[in-house]
Amino acid sequence: GGLSDSDLVLTYGAEKKWAQFQELETITRGDYLLFNTVFDVPVAFVCARLVDIFDSQGHKKGEEYTFLPDLGDALEFVYNAAGFALNRSPFFEALKAEPLKFLHRRPKVKEWLVAQRLKGRRLLLVSNSDVDFAEFVMQVSLGEEWRSLFDLST
Repeated sequence: GGLSDSDLVLTYGAEKKWAQFQELETITRGDYLLFNTVFDVPVAFVCARLVDIFDSQGHKKGEEYTFLPDLGDALEFVYNAAGFALNRSPFFEALKAEPLKFLHRRPKVKEWLVAQRLKGRRLLLVSNSDVDFAEFVMQVSLGEEWRSLFDLST
């Protein structure tokens, strides 16, 4: 799937850049919320529900919603990257206490990765998670030797 190289050039120009991405990079936090990670999926749902709640309580159209700073503080408390290592986050504490309640072992994914390596394909793992959290998730999901499945992980 995906666009061919010629389709990419037709759609995004010779440099294959999405023009709006440049604009997104310059937007301040207060202008828009950008949901761009798996962690953001439930946050988008919470924001939508909060808008519904505010609207049902008489929020006037065009007025700014005031919940974003409080929501940001709550998310920072729960998902703060340092919280994993320091055990200061209810989310990370629960995850560490019962990892298989939240994560799944992935033997078929591991088999597939091994098969790709045997075919000579180079594999790269890219994550925006902190190293200790990513290490934990990968160990639970793929086993202690997960690093041997990839040529490079970042």
